[in-house]
Amino acid sequence: DTLQDPTLVVFSGADPIASNDDWEDRPEKTLIVDAGLAPQDSREAALMIRLDPGAYTVHLRGKDGGEGVGQIAVAESPYDYGRSHIARLSGRALVLTDQERTMAGFQIQGDTPVTVVVRGLGPYMADRGVPGVLPDPEIFLIANGEPIAHNNDWRDGTDADGIQQAGLAPVYDQEAALMVRLEPGTYNVLLQGRDGGTGVGQIAIDAL
Repeated sequence: DTLQDPTLVVFSGADPIASNDDWEDRPEKTLIVDAGLAPQDSREAALMIRLDPGAYTVHLRGKDGGEGVGQIAVAESPYDYGRSHIARLSGRALVLTDQERTMAGFQIQGDTPVTVVVRGLGPYMADRGVPGVLPDPEIFLIANGEPIAHNNDWRDGTDADGIQQAGLAPVYDQEAALMVRLEPGTYNVLLQGRDGGTGVGQIAIDAL
């Protein structure tokens, strides 16, 4: 079942800096609409905020403890030019099986290919106190509904040296990573547990 009434909170470090429940209540509602980024349901949440360079976290929750499948989408504003760009996106979720595996999507805009590193992580989070992590992550990179790349253990990939040189090698050998050069377009990353494993996993996408 889908999350019926999502809420968003944006954090800088441990400090919340912006939040929303119903996107139509935001003062920048018109800008969100004009940018073509308005949610389809008035109960969904959205924010348009200007951020300094740095690392930020978004928490997605159901209002009043609601549960269900939800989605966080992050886009660069079309109103800012000559600006910094998003260099890394990552998301953490409970990875189950079949239709409850975890997926993340991203777009490459413009007319120039981009090299990206995509990682599927789990075991390292146990070192940070996260319980029930995904023990053996496996990732698939998908374009136009078809898998175009796959990895289970990152050191087994032909791109392992490049991933290390980029400083993006996973902590544990059983975590997954791919380095690929992609044409502009829309892509998805599917994260699952090897041999049906489940647990808390993370997808990280870095543009180089």
